[in-house]
Amino acid sequence: MTKILGCCWLLLQALPLVDGLFVEQARTQGHATSLRLEVLVTGDGPRRSEFETSARALSLVTIRIATAWLSAEDYTRLLTAADVGICLHRSTSGMDLPMKLSDMLGAGLPVCALDYGGALHERLSEGNNAVLFHSPKSLAEKIYQLLGNFPDRPEKLRTLSRHIRLNPLPTWREEWNHVAYPLFFAAGDNAVTRS
Repeated sequence: MTKILGCCWLLLQALPLVDGLFVEQARTQGHATSLRLEVLVTGDGPRRSEFETSARALSLVTIRIATAWLSAEDYTRLLTAADVGICLHRSTSGMDLPMKLSDMLGAGLPVCALDYGGALHERLSEGNNAVLFHSPKSLAEKIYQLLGNFPDRPEKLRTLSRHIRLNPLPTWREEWNHVAYPLFFAAGDNAVTRS
């Protein structure tokens, strides 16, 4: 069974489409329909219970959705155990990457990322370390392309994993320590500490 990590309401629009693709695939191949995908949505916020209620109401056949609020250490372990990360966050300025995306890439996790342009294209390369999407429908198509034949890892997922392993990107924490911390430290701000 595949494990993916994601967040956000857009995911709830895409997963029924993916579920339909998995059900149709099982039907055309003469297989029983079974659980194919576990989605763990991480994070917390004022609308979490509303999100959980909406997720339960989907009545998916091949996909199970769970939510969790994790410690930093457990979140890092989860990233390394997942098969694919889904990042639905965007940079407000377009000049940086969402922290969640940096964490996924730093953990060597292939990602499906919302294409908001800007700095995203400086770090992500379609087909090399990520697949990009613009809508719930295109996200569903990307997930299915990556995971449709799981546990047989499709070539696209193998290619992403191999590229990330050979060309690792730093984690958010590593970037902070390397870039931001020296700027604050040089400015004499003793309240700022290394992560």
